Amino acid sequence: MVRSAVLAFMLILGAADGAPAQETGLCVPGASVGVLYGGDYYAATVLEGPAPDGTCLVTYEGYPSTWDEWVSPARLRVQAAGDLRGAVQETPESVPEGRYNCYRFGDDGPQYIYMDLVIGPGSRYSFVDREGRFKLRDNGEIQFGGPMAEAKASLEMMLTGTAQINLKVDLWADEPLRCSLAP
Repeated sequence: MVRSAVLAFMLILGAADGAPAQETGLCVPGASVGVLYGGDYYAATVLEGPAPDGTCLVTYEGYPSTWDEWVSPARLRVQAAGDLRGAVQETPESVPEGRYNCYRFGDDGPQYIYMDLVIGPGSRYSFVDREGRFKLRDNGEIQFGGPMAEAKASLEMMLTGTAQINLKVDLWADEPLRCSLAP
């Protein structure tokens, strides 16, 4: 209650949007914050904190709970109008061609997997030593043919404009790979 009052007081005094968390006491459950991730700020809500090490558990607006993470106060700011409000735009009509860098979440956050999914012309794919064709369904589901016929995948277009493929393959049945289109 005291922290919420302090936060409200600081906001009344004019703490500017974008002020660092350590100056505003943002690590308060229920606080709406912007979280720095990959060079951009994303809209999030603080779930727990602060922990003894000063970190806060946040959940990102529009993202599943698998994206929840403990973040340092240095990555938090007062939520600004420019912070992204959600994760996903409408599903595009085709899968953008290019190299998709893949990673997955483990107990300690993102784990980068040094495997790329390549989407080529003519609805062709290449992943590790597997190649074939795919179809994009209206709901964003990707149906692979050939050696990846058993894989489950979906296409999302992030608000940042980046295409992301969520790929569930036999190697990582517990957690999907998230493959983002490389710049």
